[in-house]
Amino acid sequence: MLASIITPLTFLALAGATPVPRATQQLSRSKGFHLKAELRDQTKDLEPSVAGTYLSGIHVGAGQNIAVVSTSNPDTSTPYYSNGTEAQGWVDVLNDLGTDFPWGFIVQDSESTDATYPGEHDASINVGGGSNGLTIEKSGDSVALSGLAPGYYAICDRFIGYVRANIQVVRYVYEGETLPENCAPVNFVPQCATLNDLPATSEWTHDFVQEVDCAVRSA
Repeated sequence: MLASIITPLTFLALAGATPVPRATQQLSRSKGFHLKAELRDQTKDLEPSVAGTYLSGIHVGAGQNIAVVSTSNPDTSTPYYSNGTEAQGWVDVLNDLGTDFPWGFIVQDSESTDATYPGEHDASINVGGGSNGLTIEKSGDSVALSGLAPGYYAICDRFIGYVRANIQVVRYVYEGETLPENCAPVNFVPQCATLNDLPATSEWTHDFVQEVDCAVRSA
């Protein structure tokens, strides 16, 4: 299932970071959503452009899958969903990937950094729960995926040894930190999608899936 390195996994994730959306969105509500990258600063982008890409993942080792962005059509990808409640003490962003168990979006906290790129807080997508505290936040007429604390997401061009290539990977920049080189600051905007039913063999449940604010995807 994870053998194809560049096939997107499309997954992810309580809040703290207040998103800084750039444009008013037509909003609705849904249990499922895709996460689309929106540039926070039009003067900071990568080549190829990350604007309009979608949060996904690639396999980089035994049980290791890092968060990246993909240009794949969201209609062919399994949507994410917000699982749990603040009252219960946990909120995850997850994706079923059409499997019998969930995949969680995990973001390193401010004290943890990437082993290869010290000082950078990476993100991954692996079997099980995501980082407790990630949710969809609404600001005016716009929505975006939050972080564990104030800050913002970034997409960075980084060499990944497992695939022996430069990949556009997801990072989180906490408040007070400087955007690393070769990175583009983004919001991940949830676009409304239909949450698929779980397969009959699933070891998981959708009993705690939350309906969230999301942007209506234009035709």
